[in-house]
Amino acid sequence: MKSYEQQCAEKLEDISKTLKELTKAVHYISLIAKLTRDDLVEMNQALQEANKHNSEKFADKKEDSNDANQI
Repeated sequence: MKSYEQQCAEKLEDISKTLKELTKAVHYISLIAKLTRDDLVEMNQALQEANKHNSEKFADKKEDSNDANQI
């Protein structure tokens, strides 16, 4: 039979291992969140550029249509 001190030491060791695993998990989650945020920023910029390009294209077509109607 283990002494009370041995049982406490084993439980503390288990707690320490669990905390290390949780710390690693939090680190990985933080890294994934950062990478995801970076990807979202990049996708948002690409969408804004595409929207700007499409708006310019639409404005050009509208001008061409107005020019054709004036003729």
